[in-house]
Amino acid sequence: MNNLTMAAALRSAVIGTGVISKQHLSFLQESDHTQLVGVCDLSPAAADYAATTFGASAAYTDYGDMLAAAQPDVVHILTPPNTHLPLATDCL
Repeated sequence: MNNLTMAAALRSAVIGTGVISKQHLSFLQESDHTQLVGVCDLSPAAADYAATTFGASAAYTDYGDMLAAAQPDVVHILTPPNTHLPLATDCL
């Protein structure tokens, strides 16, 4: 048995539920090594849809709220490139 199998699932979250997120969310949903603890989008409908469709524990419209409540180990930042630096900085 390898270390990944023995380790607890990584708590994963997604910021941004646009087109590319479907690839990430599908992987996270199917992976035995992750638990999808939150999805965030400025659109409440988009966040709710992604959470329901891909089995996330919760949907958020504020990433700060998601980070505080869900306490993810890994965050997929799937927003426009010009937003990555401030989001990644806050995630760290």
